[in-house]
Amino acid sequence: MGGTRRRNPPRTTSRASSRRCQRVCELAPCAALLRHGSRQAWDRVAKAYNVLVDADGANFTDPVKAVRDAYAHNVFDEFIAPAAIGDYQGMRDGDGVLCFNFRSDRVREILGALLEPGFDGFPRARVPRFVAAVGMTRYSDELAPFLDVMFRPIRWCMCWALSPRQPDAPSFAWRRPRSSRTSPTS
Repeated sequence: MGGTRRRNPPRTTSRASSRRCQRVCELAPCAALLRHGSRQAWDRVAKAYNVLVDADGANFTDPVKAVRDAYAHNVFDEFIAPAAIGDYQGMRDGDGVLCFNFRSDRVREILGALLEPGFDGFPRARVPRFVAAVGMTRYSDELAPFLDVMFRPIRWCMCWALSPRQPDAPSFAWRRPRSSRTSPTS
């Protein structure tokens, strides 16, 4: 696949970012480079699924080398192919899933393929049975039965503390101090 219209590759492969990437990969053994596009491009999601589940795809010793290789072939952004990093061997039954992507559009595609029993976006050679699946937030109603949520939605906003006339704001958010005194004895 071709790259984007960017003239110069982003500067994400500096020595400092290389160390950060290596440290993240040491802490996260399931380190697959997952950058697929939106709009349910199932061919890209299938490639990412195959790398995540079976480590079936390109393999690099560290993520920086994977990105540099893509840049060398004029492939950028979401067009970078998924790759297994290090000695990653794929997922096994009994593994867990922790998803911490903020944007829900892209993550719904891969989580749907990983978690939904009736998924039909592409043929899956193997579907691992996860002991648990947890996301940082609720990504969709369709995923809710299969994905626990770490952080429930917050129903109020700190801006209500600055604009106290909002009727939905919690009572503590729009209280004003009773006095301008700085201490009880003054």
